[in-house]
Amino acid sequence: MTRCLEDDVYPLHMNVGYSHGLTRQQLVATLTAMVERDLATVDGSLTDSNSSVTLTETGGSQWEMERNPLWDCFISQRGNVADNRMTVVAPDERLG
Repeated sequence: MTRCLEDDVYPLHMNVGYSHGLTRQQLVATLTAMVERDLATVDGSLTDSNSSVTLTETGGSQWEMERNPLWDCFISQRGNVADNRMTVVAPDERLG
């Protein structure tokens, strides 16, 4: 697996002050599941520190959908405007 995705290197590589918090074993399991779901491809082996992981077209679409959701699909106004209450709904339980 590419070294830059490991928990201790990720914050430096991505220039962020946090990490994903996954152990190496959890990261490999997550990436394997992503490959099996056609969300990512791996150039080499996940155990190889020089391998690279790339999102597929499907994975890129999923990434965009999760990072930039169409909130109008999930939020509806309930009651009167003075209540300032909104309800968030999802089309299915898995997505919610």
